[in-house]
Amino acid sequence: MVHHSILKDLDEDQIKAVTTTEGPLLVIAGPGSGKTRVITYRFAYIVLSGKASADEILCVTFTNKAAEEMRNRILSLVGDVKVMTWWIKTFHSFGLSIIRENYKLFGLGPNFVVYDGDDQFRLIRKLVKEYNLDLYSPEILQDHISILDRALRFEETGIKEEVIEFYKIYKKALRENNAVDFGDLIRLPYEELLRNERLRKLYKSRWKYIMIDEFQDTDKVQYEFIKLILNDNRNICVVGDDDQSIYGWRGANVDNIRNFDRDFKDCRVVILRTNYRSTEEIIA
Repeated sequence: MVHHSILKDLDEDQIKAVTTTEGPLLVIAGPGSGKTRVITYRFAYIVLSGKASADEILCVTFTNKAAEEMRNRILSLVGDVKVMTWWIKTFHSFGLSIIRENYKLFGLGPNFVVYDGDDQFRLIRKLVKEYNLDLYSPEILQDHISILDRALRFEETGIKEEVIEFYKIYKKALRENNAVDFGDLIRLPYEELLRNERLRKLYKSRWKYIMIDEFQDTDKVQYEFIKLILNDNRNICVVGDDDQSIYGWRGANVDNIRNFDRDFKDCRVVILRTNYRSTEEIIA
């Protein structure tokens, strides 16, 4: 069968990760163990075995480069030319897609803009002058806004109440400018999904399978965001290295991967034990 023929390129651990498609799955994959190969072959295996169409699989990673690499590798395996309908995205581009589909829910117009760091800084500086909030520099306020965007509960951040009030003023000003910032791309969909059952049902019905790359680099809000759109079949696969997080400075929480089997008590765990990168270096 076609979907079994692609397995010849994989080792025993990788095959187990690729073919374990139903229910929650944690794949522990150190550097050089072929985690990108596992994700792309798993995507292809699900499609070629008829379990889901390509646009019924959500695959989330952290960089545009990684998403594009996955897209190209999968295309070479499945030969489906409808790449534009595939949900292979970074966390932030995924969140942006949800906002675009539901912009009215977020108090935005159809032509809303996404502020970059410079735009954000200019707005913060303007608001600091307008409200005479010179106790904090715009740079510090910008850092605090980023921290609050990634927090499930503001009181856990240790940030002072006056800064939290400024955060609310800043977000209100963003909406008045028909704009969102980088943090909103995750925060807004998370908050709306949390309170909007109709929206949750809509997105839970859209994807039969969810895969998350570099799971050790997710923060708490990103993880909860994904759980809100996971349907009752709970076909979620997370891939990561519990010893390696490169986004700790940005609020990444390695506890997400370490506690995954607590959140999903029936999850299966596959460890990719072979480091092909080291093997190649030794041979070379």
